[in-house]
Amino acid sequence: MPRYFFSSTNGGRHDDDRGTELSGDGAARVQAIRYAGDVMSNEPGVLWDGQEFKVEVTGDNGSKLFTIVCHAIDEPVSGRA
Repeated sequence: MPRYFFSSTNGGRHDDDRGTELSGDGAARVQAIRYAGDVMSNEPGVLWDGQEFKVEVTGDNGSKLFTIVCHAIDEPVSGRA
């Protein structure tokens, strides 16, 4: 089974040096979404400090396969009574 590495960035970088064996790219996409959700659930501030929160997924050979990018934008309240 291929091994995938899930690294996150939000100002600093947290590299996954162990990786996870998964059945393929589809399973890695699901795992990346779960990982991003876990981080945002446990550390909700990752979205509110002015930085993007990213999860980058690489394969065994170090090539980047895909990236999840999350960000939040404060919108000014206007026209509300």
